[in-house]
Amino acid sequence: MTALVLAVWLASTPPAAATRARADLRVAVTDADGAADVALADALARTLAEAGWTASPAHRGECGDECVHVSVRKLDGHEFLIEVRAGREVERVPVRVAPSASSFDQVNALAIEAELLAARVRPPRRKQAPRAVIAAAQPASAPPLPEEVDPEEVAPDADERPPRMSPYLHSASAVVPAAAAVPDAGPVLQAQVPVAPGEERLALNVAAMVLSDTAGNLFMHGPALGLRLRVTHRVDARVSISFLNEQDFNYQGSTYQLGMLPLALAAAVEIPGVPALRVGGGAEGLLIHSERSGEEAPLHWSIGPIARLEHRYAIRTFALMSSLQVALHPRSWNTAGNAGPLVTIPQWTLGASLGLEFKLF
Repeated sequence: MTALVLAVWLASTPPAAATRARADLRVAVTDADGAADVALADALARTLAEAGWTASPAHRGECGDECVHVSVRKLDGHEFLIEVRAGREVERVPVRVAPSASSFDQVNALAIEAELLAARVRPPRRKQAPRAVIAAAQPASAPPLPEEVDPEEVAPDADERPPRMSPYLHSASAVVPAAAAVPDAGPVLQAQVPVAPGEERLALNVAAMVLSDTAGNLFMHGPALGLRLRVTHRVDARVSISFLNEQDFNYQGSTYQLGMLPLALAAAVEIPGVPALRVGGGAEGLLIHSERSGEEAPLHWSIGPIARLEHRYAIRTFALMSSLQVALHPRSWNTAGNAGPLVTIPQWTLGASLGLEFKLF
């Protein structure tokens, strides 16, 4: 009687070395166009089976109620989208594989991510694996186990399978998940990104100017001062004054002295595609002073339109400025009237300047 009871008890008790097996995994792989990739599905299922899962490709048959569907879809480039579904529970993660990764590394990386997702949607149940202590997996600071302690007592529970090591911890060519969280590394010194200085609103320019006429009879030179106001990103307004030297010239046996003080107001716009070059126009007024043999004529004005071409070359905190201009001064716009050659000036004048520009604010 005692032997009969013992036999019944042993038959009803599961073996201590095994537990219920994991739920089945059905693996499907499709490319970017939706076509099935049978070769990659077979390789992925085989890798999961070697890791202890009951896995097989989806094209080889259906599975039971506890089936977990693993779907891998190729995206553009070296990216994949892994989806694991068990009933109503779904987990997804995007994965990017390094271009230099081999086929072996690619399959193992996908298998690791699929395992992690499968463990979330359906806790793993596997046969108890032989317990072994891997020294390389222990932290460097962990003390060694005493010799009298049985490794069986400190081994992990059979139903809690430790996660596999991520491939990028031991292979430089493996995958890096796109959504992987970056651990906090503490305070990090960050390099300061150089920021380009903003454009100036108002600038002062100092230049040397040369003024001549189309016939070559007039030649004056001297310093010039100007202010440039930035109206918009491409439009500037400019006002300038030039202090030119007086010029002596002969007319019908008499010596004349002519002095001019140009005052200009102009606007310039940036040429599309050439931001350093601007073209514009405005008005110029000449304050004219003339003298003959000690006889001075009254001061008078001559006004006319001008056209300008400017070039600005930035050099750190200042800029190199150059310009060309042409001006028209009709005789009817001269306030001297018919005072004769004593106050006559050329109708067309040409000017050129070269100098530096400094930012005020």
